[in-house]
Amino acid sequence: MSNGTLPEKIKNLDPLPSQLYLTLPAPNEKIYQVVCRPTIKDGWQNIMNSIDLVESLSCRTLIRLTAVKNLNINEQFINEYVKIIEKANPNFFEIKGFTLQAKALSINDRLKNQFPLQHYFPEYEYLEKIALRFQEMGNFPLIYKNKVSRDFLFAVNWDKNKDPKIVRP
Repeated sequence: MSNGTLPEKIKNLDPLPSQLYLTLPAPNEKIYQVVCRPTIKDGWQNIMNSIDLVESLSCRTLIRLTAVKNLNINEQFINEYVKIIEKANPNFFEIKGFTLQAKALSINDRLKNQFPLQHYFPEYEYLEKIALRFQEMGNFPLIYKNKVSRDFLFAVNWDKNKDPKIVRP
């Protein structure tokens, strides 16, 4: 798993993992600045450089969007995400609903607002609606969804009829 801010590390992976997950935290640099509050210089450009590497990797690749409601996911961002995913051409794309982690408790301080934490938790039904729009706009087949984990998996550069599970000998 990589947040993509160190593309040279991805370039130099040897051996490659059986599957590389790359986080896509935002649809554009403006939202990236709000969501990530980066301390890494050129963080967004580094992520885009990592995105450019995805198609050239000989391992399975997955781009993951951790969806934070009212922050980095809504219908107006879908087209921007689709363009990035199409450019990267990973095997899979995943939308995963934001869940509470210890550091997330400070999200209101970071965003300078007083919304309850639930304001940022995307409900399954909300994410399903977004996922169906991704399927429609990006023509990415939705091949798996899990209500409990609020997880939606799409085949991008993968035969939707082929089992995506990695089987180890």
